[in-house]
Amino acid sequence: MIPEIHIYFVILIPFLLTMVMMPVGVKLLNYLDILDHPDYRKMHARPTPGTGGIIFFIPLLISVIIFMDFSTELVTYGAGVTFLVMVGLVDDIRSISPYNKLFAQALAALLFVSITRQYLQIPLLTDHPAISAILTIIYIVAVTNSVNLIDGLDGLAAGLAIIGIGVLSFFLQGTDFFVLILIIGGVIFGFLRANTFPAMVFMGDSGSYFIGYSYAIISIVATRVAGIPFWAPILILGVPIIDMTVVFFQRLLRHKNVFVADRSHIHFRIMDLGISHKNTVFLLYSVQGILALLTYGYLSSFSRWLIISLTLLVIFTLQHIFLILRFDLGHKKPLEIPIYSAVFEKFPFLKKAYIYFFILLLFLISLYQIYESPIVGHRGIVMVFVALVTAYLFILDKNAGRAANVSIGMILLAGLNIIISQMGSFPMELNFPEIYLWLLLVLGVLFSAPGMFKQHNIFDSPTEFLLIILLLFSTLHHSEMVLSVTGYLLILLFVVYKILLQSEVVRKYNLIYVINILTATAIIIKSL
Repeated sequence: MIPEIHIYFVILIPFLLTMVMMPVGVKLLNYLDILDHPDYRKMHARPTPGTGGIIFFIPLLISVIIFMDFSTELVTYGAGVTFLVMVGLVDDIRSISPYNKLFAQALAALLFVSITRQYLQIPLLTDHPAISAILTIIYIVAVTNSVNLIDGLDGLAAGLAIIGIGVLSFFLQGTDFFVLILIIGGVIFGFLRANTFPAMVFMGDSGSYFIGYSYAIISIVATRVAGIPFWAPILILGVPIIDMTVVFFQRLLRHKNVFVADRSHIHFRIMDLGISHKNTVFLLYSVQGILALLTYGYLSSFSRWLIISLTLLVIFTLQHIFLILRFDLGHKKPLEIPIYSAVFEKFPFLKKAYIYFFILLLFLISLYQIYESPIVGHRGIVMVFVALVTAYLFILDKNAGRAANVSIGMILLAGLNIIISQMGSFPMELNFPEIYLWLLLVLGVLFSAPGMFKQHNIFDSPTEFLLIILLLFSTLHHSEMVLSVTGYLLILLFVVYKILLQSEVVRKYNLIYVINILTATAIIIKSL
C-alpha cells in the first residue's frame, strides 16, 4: 500500500475511535457527576462534563500501539504525558493546588529531558548542557500552562494547538513524530465534534496538559531534527504563549497572585468588545494560522503554494471579520449586488439552478473516480469500509447532513475517493476530462459565492474553519503529493457542499453523503 493511503489510514482510525468513544464517555462522566459548574469566568450556562481529555487520550494510546514503533523518545514522551493526564484527571475531579500542578509538570519535563538528553537548540548555550536542560524544562512547563490557560472557550485550546502541531509536521516528515502528529490530529478532531460551541464536553486539565505537553515535546524534537531556531515554535503557537506571558506580567505588576484565575485573557477581552463566542474562536484561529504560516515561510521560503495558501486564509479571515463588523458590532450597510438581483429577477429559474449544476458535476466526478480507481487490495477495502462506517455515524447524528454545516464525514469520504482514484499516479495529476469538471466547479463557486456569503459566514462552526486551515497546511507537504493536490480539491468541495446545503432537499435526503457513499461502495465492489 502506497504511503499516501497509509497517511489517510493513520488519521482515520484515531478519529473513528474517538468519535465512537466520545458519547459513551460523556454519558459516563454525567453518571459519575464529574462536571464543570458555571461561574463568573466560564461561558457555559449549565454543568458540563469537564474532563474529556481522558476520553480522547485512550484512542491515542490505542492508535500509537497500532501504528508506531517504540523508540526511547516515544516511550519517554508517553510516560510523561500519561502522568500529566492522570494529574489533570485528578484535578478535574478534585482540585489540586497550583503549586502541586506546577511541580507535576516540572517532573514530566525533567523525565523527558533527563532520559532523551534533548534540549532546545539555543545559541551560545550548546556547550552548557545544564543551563540548556533547565531552560528546556521551563519551556515545557510554560507551553503546557499556556494551552491550559487559553482553554476558556469551546474548542479554542485544542484548535490553536493543532494548528501549531500541524506546522511542526512540515519539519518532521519521515520521523516517528510525524505519525504521532497525524494520530493527535485524528483524536483532536474526533473530540472537537463534541467540543465545538455549544460544547457537550470540555477537555479539562487532563486534555489541556496532554495537548500542551505534546506540543512542547514535538517542538523540541523539531528543533533538533530540522535545526529550526528555538524561537520558531514559540511563534508557531504564538497566541497561547503570548497571552500567557502578557497576563503573567500584568498580574505581577498589579501585585496579584499569578495563579488566581481571572478574565484578563485575550479571549475574554475580545468577547467584552461584543464579539460572539464562536466568532472569537474564529478570530484567534485566524491569527494563529496566519502567524504560523508566516513563521514557516520565514524559516523555509515563501513558495508559490505557501503564498496561495496564505492568501486563501486571509480571504477567509476577512470574510468573517466583515460579518463580525456587520452583525456583532452593528456596522450594517446595504449589501445588495445589483447585477445579481437583476439576473435572478429576469431568470427566476436560476435561483435553484446551482443545485442541479453542482449535483451533476459531483455525480460525473464520482463516475470518473470509479472508472479510474485501481484495484485497491484488502487493506484498501478495509480502509474504504472504515471510512463508510465513519460517514454513517455522522448520518446517524441528528445534526450531521441535515444542517447547513459541512461535517467532517463528508470531507473524509470525498478525500478518500480522490486519493484512491489517483493511486499509482505520481506525481499526482488530474487528466482530461476530470480537470474540466473541477474547473466547472470553480466557475460555479465564483458565480454562487458572492451572493451567498455576503450575509452568511462560509463556516458554521470553528471546527469547519480549523479543518480548512489544516487542509491549507496539507497543500504545503510537497513530499506527499497526494496531500498537496487533495488539499485544494477538498477546500473547493467544502465550499460547494456549503452552497448545496442551503437547499432543503439536499439536507433532507443527504444527497452529498449519498454520492460519496455510492462512490466508495462502487470502489469496494470493483476491488472484490
